[in-house]
Amino acid sequence: MIQNKHHFLKANNHTQEGLQKAAVQILESFFSNQESTVTSSKKVSDQRQITGVLISNPIFHHGANKIHVQLFYYCKNNNSSVRNLLSEENMKAVCKALSLVFKKEVHIEMTRVRYPYMNAQILAKYLVMNASKKNFLKFADAVASHPSYSIKLYGMFGEEDSFVLPSYIQGIRLELAGRLTTERLVPRMTNKSVRINNPNADSGVYLQKSGVSNDTVRNIMVDYGKYTGKNALGTFTMKVWITSVLTLYQEKEGNK
Repeated sequence: MIQNKHHFLKANNHTQEGLQKAAVQILESFFSNQESTVTSSKKVSDQRQITGVLISNPIFHHGANKIHVQLFYYCKNNNSSVRNLLSEENMKAVCKALSLVFKKEVHIEMTRVRYPYMNAQILAKYLVMNASKKNFLKFADAVASHPSYSIKLYGMFGEEDSFVLPSYIQGIRLELAGRLTTERLVPRMTNKSVRINNPNADSGVYLQKSGVSNDTVRNIMVDYGKYTGKNALGTFTMKVWITSVLTLYQEKEGNK
């Protein structure tokens, strides 16, 4: 009896994974159809896809009769074409297509992120999209030098006109497998990696000043994403790991 139940659950999970893969393909197809091809100014025939909206990996929450899909997206400019893409009519059409896959009602929650490095999958897509402009090291420099990436200090918890964010990026690791057209004399089988650290996000001194728990330093979450692109030298894959510390607040004396 227990063995039969185990096989049933295993088969059910396998089916669910297959349906989710089909749903991901539908979402990627919908947003990739909004792309336009741009030819690089270089003599080498290097074409890349420019997307108005970059999406994260969807998170599926399964209910008995309904599925909730959580999706993050990034767009540089929230112009009329983006608003039209994310219109209620279009989203209903996508939900209907997903409902046919799952045989359940589907609801999509779209959350905009202001910067590509707020989500690993979005950042991987963003870097691949800009691969014809910058080499690998410039990718790291661009992320590290962004003013909103490096938070100078935590705010002061409980003080007026001050704030403590729910999370802080501790570091970003980039790994490139393949060759970019912006780099010369690179072997065919090439792997490069770099880590960009934010020293202010793991400083106990700043934590004590902010009034949050010192355990915040150890309350870590890692977001992973990867995306593959193609250029005149072949395919290349960008992998991204974003490590964040999640803020923990100190317990008040009366609650201990």
